[in-house]
Amino acid sequence: MTTPRLLPFLFGALLLVGCSKKSEGSSGSESKDESKDEKKAKKSKGDDDDDDNKKTKKPKGSDKGEKAEKVEMADLDLSSVAAWKGWTISAPAGAKAAEDAGDLEVTGKSCSGEAKCPYFDLTLSQKKPDLAATKKLQTEEATAAKDKISFTVETDTELEWTRESGDAKTSNFVYVVKSGTDEIGCWPSSSVIADADFARMKAACKTAAKK
Repeated sequence: MTTPRLLPFLFGALLLVGCSKKSEGSSGSESKDESKDEKKAKKSKGDDDDDDNKKTKKPKGSDKGEKAEKVEMADLDLSSVAAWKGWTISAPAGAKAAEDAGDLEVTGKSCSGEAKCPYFDLTLSQKKPDLAATKKLQTEEATAAKDKISFTVETDTELEWTRESGDAKTSNFVYVVKSGTDEIGCWPSSSVIADADFARMKAACKTAAKK
């Protein structure tokens, strides 16, 4: 089983940004500057080395989310990535799927500058997440940063939590999604600020299915 990599957790700069915006390089590091080759090199070390050291990415999304933009959702065929042939997931119209260092990233539209738009960025993994290990790691990270962490949902297939640092609060989750005999992982690619974005991504994860 794997523990989702949610890389180092930063709050301050994010609250000045209205929505998710891809940086150059691969998604996943604090400054988005880790190359695909470096991420793949980490993968090659094996599940024990990689999975037990997954971190929290910096949060993204709308600042508050009180006035959530209505988002049209549609089934997205994930077959553009060979390993996900036959899989679909509900995502914002126009969303794209791409391989990301062995996992799959599903992204909605991004905004430029200070424009606000719904944030949608999910990671899907064909390795079943280890929720207990994820909880332990997140707790250790929050303690080290002197942040407040609260686990709001804990089941065999779902783990949800919030994290607070000063006035900044973000939400995150990791789900085990079952489709037939398959069990995959699904979680936000970065911690989420707006409640509407968070709810939308949770609902989308639960629609992932192999036809």
